[in-house]
Amino acid sequence: MSYNPYSLSDKRVLVTGASSGIGRAVCVEASRLGGEVVLTGRNEAALQETLVQMEGDGHQVIPADLTDEQSLAQLVAAMPEVDGMVLNAGITRRVPISFLKEADLQQLFAT
Repeated sequence: MSYNPYSLSDKRVLVTGASSGIGRAVCVEASRLGGEVVLTGRNEAALQETLVQMEGDGHQVIPADLTDEQSLAQLVAAMPEVDGMVLNAGITRRVPISFLKEADLQQLFAT
C-alpha cells in the first residue's frame, strides 16, 4: 500500500450542508478516501441521496437545521466523536444591495 497524505482511513468527519452541491461532493470524496462521514443538512431525502453515492460503511445521517437552536442542540446531542469537520452549510438571500440589512448579513454568517 502506498502512502497517501490525504487518507481518511480510521477517521470520522462531520460535513454540514451534505445534501447537495459542494457538501455532497465532499462527502463522496471523503468516503473514497476511507473516512466515515456524518452527514447533516435540512433535507433528509437529499441526505439519503448523498449517502447512496458514497463508498464504504459506517456513515451516519443526522438531519438538522443549523439556523434553529433546538435542531442544532439535537445534532450536538446525537453526534459521535469526530476527527474533523467541513462546515459547508449555507443559505442565500436575494436582496437588492440597497435593501440589505445587518440582520440579513448576520443570518448568513451565523449559518
